[in-house]
Amino acid sequence: NVQKSKYVIPICLPRGEDLRRSFERSLATVVGWGTTRYGGGESSKQLEARLPVWRNEECDKAYFQPITDTFLCAGFTRGGVDACQGDSGGPLMLQINGRWTQIGVVSFGNKCGEPGYPGVYTRVTRYDTWLNQNLV
Repeated sequence: NVQKSKYVIPICLPRGEDLRRSFERSLATVVGWGTTRYGGGESSKQLEARLPVWRNEECDKAYFQPITDTFLCAGFTRGGVDACQGDSGGPLMLQINGRWTQIGVVSFGNKCGEPGYPGVYTRVTRYDTWLNQNLV
């Protein structure tokens, strides 16, 4: 059993028509205790950032590896705000109809907050069937 606490709370997963949404141009929130800059020290408190979700085609142009539909990207073109080392596995979420909903899982990026390189997240909706079969 998972014990709920200040830092451990349930979150909704996308359902219905939201399973088909790209979420592009939505302003999503990422949270974590990772480093505050590339190569820096971990944060002593949980931090959060609000980031715009990119079109996958634009994100694919930024990276050498393909950004397929199993990913989504979020960040500012100018950089400066991003998830960083130690945040991997954390949630990218937004409010849908007043409920916090997880749309991504922190995966990778080019350093942290590099201009022109958004953070890359695993797209939760692509794993809906697996999640429904395996979550308690």
